[in-house]
Amino acid sequence: MVELDQPGYVALVLVAPGHSATLLYPTDSATDNRLSAGTHQLTLRIPEVLVMADSIRNPDRTQRVGGRSPVDSTILHPGRQRSDTAIRARSNRTPPLSPTVPTYLLLITAPKPLVYQRIIDKTAGVSIPITDDEALNAVAKAIKGTIPEEPREWAGYYQRTELRKRN
Repeated sequence: MVELDQPGYVALVLVAPGHSATLLYPTDSATDNRLSAGTHQLTLRIPEVLVMADSIRNPDRTQRVGGRSPVDSTILHPGRQRSDTAIRARSNRTPPLSPTVPTYLLLITAPKPLVYQRIIDKTAGVSIPITDDEALNAVAKAIKGTIPEEPREWAGYYQRTELRKRN
């Protein structure tokens, strides 16, 4: 739930210090993220790729095969050539977040438009600082930078959250 004291545009980002920033709301470029004053429930989805499976989160539960750790099935056989497509696909994968990485929901509001594609462009692939406060500040400044003209008024709120896969 989000409560706004005045109308404005809203962006919600999952921030993982030292790892990544992922735009959760608006969910796509067709979503109208201008909200009226009052209480709103935002519909969002945490990308499954960011959340580790319980067997990975808890090393004691990792199954061993013949006394060995399981082999990473994403590694190709030695000597086999990779295509450019395979190389790009592998480099575009986002690794799951370790349970030791703190995660935050960062809500940004502004009276001027917060445009989905501009936020994606400013936050995707950006190096996120390791320190929690610096990470939140860097992502907030990147989103503020998407507001096209001065004054770039905005407000922000963050809350630490824990990511878990649904059973």
